[in-house]
Amino acid sequence: GLRQRVAAAAAVVPRDAMRLSGANAHEHEAMAQFENYHPMISPTADDLTAQHAARESWKTDRAGMLLLVLLYFLQGIPMGLVFGSLPFLVREHASYTQLGVFSLSSYPYSLKLLWSPIVDSTFLPHIGRRKSWIVPVQLCSGCLMLFCGGLIERWVVSGRVNHLTILCFLLILLAATQDIAVDGWALTMLSRENVSYASTCQSLGLTAGFFFSFTVFLALNNVEFCQSYIAPWLSAPAAGEAVLSL
Repeated sequence: GLRQRVAAAAAVVPRDAMRLSGANAHEHEAMAQFENYHPMISPTADDLTAQHAARESWKTDRAGMLLLVLLYFLQGIPMGLVFGSLPFLVREHASYTQLGVFSLSSYPYSLKLLWSPIVDSTFLPHIGRRKSWIVPVQLCSGCLMLFCGGLIERWVVSGRVNHLTILCFLLILLAATQDIAVDGWALTMLSRENVSYASTCQSLGLTAGFFFSFTVFLALNNVEFCQSYIAPWLSAPAAGEAVLSL
């Protein structure tokens, strides 16, 4: 009864105390994880070393992870404009019917499954399977935004929703195509142990790009905000002007 329980506890405590005192923090954590998954097997030194190496292996893919975050960030910028900023600005100059028409511009992102096999199978061998799509898509997106940068402000003010819909449809089409290529590239760019970090890079990059082109842009596009919080610290913008415009 009670005497047997006390004897069993006395036999277990010294072993656990010796284990804690003889292992550093990493070894103790690896040992705990090993015992959770292998409760009937005692971990060896090789098991602990392998788990510690797997935990530190992400450092070898840091450059690839940073590249993924950057690509997803560039992809999130047009998405923030189309899904957030432009609908917010256009609603003052358009009817509900026109806003419904404008929502058609987001459909390519939902239908990208239709042309994803083409993106995955068609490429230029001397450039690369993924870069054959990512580089042209980025060039087209940049040229399209530069070309329409001087027109989009007038389109919003005059309520030319059809023009905005075509422009945004093309931007989202390009962003969806890039998303297909980058998702596939992440599977081969990162090592097998770090493939799970690809979703983290995607969430971080897309959220940052969306936040920059939606929340940050709307704040810096607002005259009252810029005059109240930006102008006292900087010489720009001038009175009655915002820091950024479409």
